[in-house]
Amino acid sequence: MRLLITVIFVVLSVMSCGGGDGDGNDTPDTSETTVNVDINESLLLVLGDTDTLLGDISIDGGVPVSLSIDIENSIASVTFVDLDEGSYTIHITYSINQNSIVIPLSESTFTQQLTPATGNNFSAINLDYLDTDLDGFTNITEITSGHDWNNSADIPDAAFPMRSSNYIVHDRASIRPVEGSPVAGTMKSTNYDIKILN
Repeated sequence: MRLLITVIFVVLSVMSCGGGDGDGNDTPDTSETTVNVDINESLLLVLGDTDTLLGDISIDGGVPVSLSIDIENSIASVTFVDLDEGSYTIHITYSINQNSIVIPLSESTFTQQLTPATGNNFSAINLDYLDTDLDGFTNITEITSGHDWNNSADIPDAAFPMRSSNYIVHDRASIRPVEGSPVAGTMKSTNYDIKILN
């Protein structure tokens, strides 16, 4: 009998001092940091009816975490738990699931101050658009123009058809450049080439 009373006393002591919130629920003391990222329009334009946009984010070289993608509002988001306030190196990647094939689209690495318990909103992020087959045309450019993103021999005549009687603009960053006056030879920039046809 004495043993039974001792056991009951120990059980009741553990229950009353168990660190819960008083109603039987054990709620850890944590803080949450929400990150919202504006999705660049170029990533949305590449999506077909059955395609899915995927995104990952990592902090200071840690394990990538999947972003929750809201296509309707052009927002990607994620919530981290127990993240201290400070400056972090953020790495974001985007890809597309197209017919069960995941195609890398872009990545971005930047430094950002993160503040727990508040919304951390990233907008106007500079993306590096990926060119898997290294043919000079980004994967987005090749997908949107109906070419093979993983075959360097299959290249588009123009990323977005922008033609005059004597030149084609070849987009190299999935950004539509401004049309200009044709000049003999080839004009290059970091974003596009103008190739003269005659």
